[in-house]
Amino acid sequence: SGGPATGPFGTGGDLNLSGGDATNAGDVNIQGGTAAKEGGSATIKGGVGGEVGGTVDITGGFGGDVGGTVGISAGASPRSQGAQATMFGGVGSVGGSVVVKAGFGETEGGSVVINAGRSTTNTQAGNVLIGHNDTNEVHIGNAGGGPVKIQAPYL
Repeated sequence: SGGPATGPFGTGGDLNLSGGDATNAGDVNIQGGTAAKEGGSATIKGGVGGEVGGTVDITGGFGGDVGGTVGISAGASPRSQGAQATMFGGVGSVGGSVVVKAGFGETEGGSVVINAGRSTTNTQAGNVLIGHNDTNEVHIGNAGGGPVKIQAPYL
């Protein structure tokens, strides 16, 4: 459902999609079309602004016992290569950062885990690469005072 728009220079209407409320609430699914050759895409974008662009937030739902999960995964292929999942900071006179943070907890904070994939035949694991475009310097630290652990991948 959307609200009324007042013109090209006025206020645009909102679009709200929601599943039905119930003991087990309804889902909202947005999906591109299925095709014999190339499936359709689904895009979520913030609006263009003359001064500030619109934000896109993806948030799991609040739960009395356990919060909702947010999963982002690239497409799979049974015959060839799986797709790449990519995160980029914005381009500008000062580039935007990519920030990955674990959740705050009353008794224990969440972990940040980065795992490379392993092969089903256990012959070749993927790599975890941390680097800089211009130098070979790598800086690893922990501003929170906890340990920084580097361990070899399980093959």
